[in-house]
Amino acid sequence: LHDLIYIPEPYHNTSPIVNEEYKVIFFHVAKVASTEFKRFFARLEGSPQWCAGNQGKNIHRPEVNKLKHLSDFSREEAQEMMTSPEWNKAIFVRHPKPRVLSAFLDKAVVNSDNFEREFCPVYVTKGKGDLDTCIEKHQSFDFFLRNFTSLPYVNENMHWRSIYSRIDEKWWPFINFVGDMDNLNEDAK
Repeated sequence: LHDLIYIPEPYHNTSPIVNEEYKVIFFHVAKVASTEFKRFFARLEGSPQWCAGNQGKNIHRPEVNKLKHLSDFSREEAQEMMTSPEWNKAIFVRHPKPRVLSAFLDKAVVNSDNFEREFCPVYVTKGKGDLDTCIEKHQSFDFFLRNFTSLPYVNENMHWRSIYSRIDEKWWPFINFVGDMDNLNEDAK
C-alpha cells in the first residue's frame, strides 16, 4: 500500500509542496486558496511563471509552476523530512460546507460545459441516470451533492474530497501548523 503523500499524481494532488530553503512542507488543498498558495511558493522559488499572463492561469500544472513535491524525493528522504522537527509541515483547512459550495459553483456552474464533458459521462457510466438528465440538472446544488459528492465513483475528486482523507492518518500528528481559511489573513502571516 502506498502512502498518499508519496504518490506522484498528475498535478500532485496529494503530494505536498516542498520548499527546501525554508524547510517547509505545505499540503495544498483544492478550494482552500490552493491557487494563491501555489503562486506564492512559485514566487518564493523565483519562478517568473508565478503570475505570467496565460501561464498564471495554469499555475497548477507542474511544467508551469516547477514546484518540488514530496513525491520528488526518495521515500527515505521524504520520511526523514516528514518526521524531522526541523521541518515545518503546514496545511490550511476550510469548513466543508463553504468548500463544497465553492467547488459546485466553480465546477458545475461557472465551468458548466467542462462539467458536462468530464462528469456527466461518469454519471451515465455508473448507471445513475442518462446524459440528458445530468446535463439538465447538474447545476442544481441538490443534484450535485447527491450524485457527485457522496458516491464512491466521484467523491475522490480533489475539489470536494474530504481534507482529512488527503493525508494518511499516520502523518497528521507531524503536521505542526493548521491554518484556517476563515482566518487566512492572520494565519498566513
